[in-house]
Amino acid sequence: MVTARSQVDSKILWIGFDEAQATINCTAICHGQTGFHRFDGGGSIVHVGKPQPEPSFTDLLEAAAGYLSRYAGNEAAVVRVLERRIARWARSAEGEPSSIAAKVARARLDIGPILERLRHAGALDDARYAAGRARRMGRSGRSRLAIESDLTKRGISRSIRQQAIATDSGDELRSALVTARRRGLGPFRDSCASELLQKDMAALARAGFPEEVVRRILQLSHTEATLILQQTSTTAPPDTPSD
Repeated sequence: MVTARSQVDSKILWIGFDEAQATINCTAICHGQTGFHRFDGGGSIVHVGKPQPEPSFTDLLEAAAGYLSRYAGNEAAVVRVLERRIARWARSAEGEPSSIAAKVARARLDIGPILERLRHAGALDDARYAAGRARRMGRSGRSRLAIESDLTKRGISRSIRQQAIATDSGDELRSALVTARRRGLGPFRDSCASELLQKDMAALARAGFPEEVVRRILQLSHTEATLILQQTSTTAPPDTPSD
């Protein structure tokens, strides 16, 4: 029997604990809440909550559907949600490590069929997600290079990324104008000194815009640039919520 320290609701409790025991029921010391304390081997008892049943196919499907009801997510995001759901169960699971690992592997096998069901139901569509995100980012002044980088980090495949950003050259010009207006560059700058134009060119290039687009912007007057942006705002389709 060892004496271990447990902090529950900011109160330090010293309780006797049999180290040979994996867990100890903590209902009595957690104000009636069902759960367990586990001895961590370092002199502390860790509250791990009530052991939950192994996540079923239905549990994981509901978790994925719940996420998609709140966000316009993609397949990689749904996979992360389900992996976290499974990992959370594994941390509180009781039993032999080999048994827990087997159940984790079994639960992960359900991820593929869940993705397929969601795709079939129209709730999950990476192409639609990527196109919508690329459109929103372009309107906010992001370059195609920046958009592709963002989609890559979000797990979108190369072919879908290319399809999402394969728009007319005017889109890149308008995106660059949004950035120029926000940062007071080019036609939106009060002064047209040559040294300032060079700085503007460098700033837009660092934002990922190609040289031909940058040079075109620097040749526009304030009136021409404003007109292009006004035309964009009147023809743009509505957005959908995103994660």
